[in-house]
Amino acid sequence: TVDATWISPAEALRKAATGERKVIFPTRMNIQLLAEASSAEDAILRARSRTLVTVLPEVEDRPEGKVLTLPPHAGYGVVAEPLSSVM
Repeated sequence: TVDATWISPAEALRKAATGERKVIFPTRMNIQLLAEASSAEDAILRARSRTLVTVLPEVEDRPEGKVLTLPPHAGYGVVAEPLSSVM
């Protein structure tokens, strides 16, 4: 960590998308989950209701290139991220 700031999950995702901030892939996946919550209390309730899953990303060769995927049961939705964007 080289810097820290308190911002909303939506703002962190926006800054990551514009390149204003570097947010590594695993952190971005969890920020996306936080962004779905309407409040801190809602985020805690959502976390408590989730099944804890060990997430093992996989790299797949696809026609468009290598993509990083997460298992659907991990709770992040369908994830197929170009490998070049997570490095």
